[in-house]
Amino acid sequence: PFDGTSYYRLSQTDYDGTTEVFNPVVVNIVLPIVFSINPNPVTDVLFLYLEDQIDGRTDIVIYNTRGKQVYRKSFIGEFTTLKLRVKDLNRGYYVLTVTQDKKSGTLKFIKE
Repeated sequence: PFDGTSYYRLSQTDYDGTTEVFNPVVVNIVLPIVFSINPNPVTDVLFLYLEDQIDGRTDIVIYNTRGKQVYRKSFIGEFTTLKLRVKDLNRGYYVLTVTQDKKSGTLKFIKE
């Protein structure tokens, strides 16, 4: 599927040769943001590598295992790589979410 709005129309042909064409259907697809992080586990600085360049306002949020937001930062511009300072986070497991417009992506990492 393509990212965004696509239109599909089904045409069915039976064994007897009769064909029926159905009304178009609108399908809205929002593909996730695909990214990787390095290093994992991390001690001080976490690098976020985006598969595709994103532009505009991008929000980075980190949650601890209890679901509490422990880090939030917004970026404006065009990016494929982001550098996050996570030195002040406690040791443990975290979930990092990247959100841009209506798209988002999520990965887990370990802070040592």
